[in-house]
Order: sequence, then structure tokens, then C-alpha cells
Amino acid sequence: MVARGSEAFADPLIDDQRRIARSLIVDLSAAADRLPEQFRLRHPEVDWRGIRAARNFIAHDYAGTDDRILWQAIAVEFPRILVALGLQ
Repeated sequence: MVARGSEAFADPLIDDQRRIARSLIVDLSAAADRLPEQFRLRHPEVDWRGIRAARNFIAHDYAGTDDRILWQAIAVEFPRILVALGLQ
């Protein structure tokens, strides 16, 4: 999705990328909630609370979700999380 670029992501005629991004954020939050507290404490560099907040915001679509924020989450924040957890 990120490889396609931000212009493709923001294309108003193609919503699938934005729907996938929303789903990824919701799934990441659900997975983070299932992690043991000890694991989360060992990784304070990950904004666990922010992940949960993003999920709640997207799941309830408070005042609409800004596509630029979705892009920031998948293009910048997800890779940071992967690096912080030693997965990339």
C-alpha cells in the first residue's frame, strides 16, 4: 500500500486503500491489547495508548477520519513500531 504512494492512497475514486488502512489500524490495536503487559512495559518507545486511541477514533469514525492521518500511520508510524520491536 505504501509503495503505491500517497497520491494513490488519497485518490478519491479508489477507496480500497483507505479502507485497508483503517482495518490495519484496528487489527494492530486488537493485537496490541492481547500482548502481555510485561511486553508492553519492555517497549515504552511504542505509543501503546496512541494505538488504542487511533483504533477507537477510526472504529467510531469521530467526525470523519483524516486520510492524511491514516497515511501517516501506515507510512511512518507502522515502520517505526516494527523497528522498535526488532521486527524490521
